[in-house]
Amino acid sequence: MGGAGFALANTQMVSLRQRLVPDELLGRVTGVFGLLSATGMVAGALVGGALTAGGGPRVPILFAGVVTTAAGLLWWVLLHSYGPIEVDEEEPPRTGSA
Repeated sequence: MGGAGFALANTQMVSLRQRLVPDELLGRVTGVFGLLSATGMVAGALVGGALTAGGGPRVPILFAGVVTTAAGLLWWVLLHSYGPIEVDEEEPPRTGSA
């Protein structure tokens, strides 16, 4: 189930990034996202290992649940504070991938 959620979230993030970032910067922005994603995986593995060593296998799962819930709440607050992202419908759709 986590894999399906990641796939859906990743599709939304990539689609949003392609709509908001100018064509000439899309490659650089995508590279930064890849770097941050890889850094996050390494940091998550280190934190998860430390939490497991300190409290057993349930602690990192609980920690991940708290972080996921907090991120969801933050996203909800931001969405309700600033509203949905609107894109000019007059702009032609982009073709191809960067």
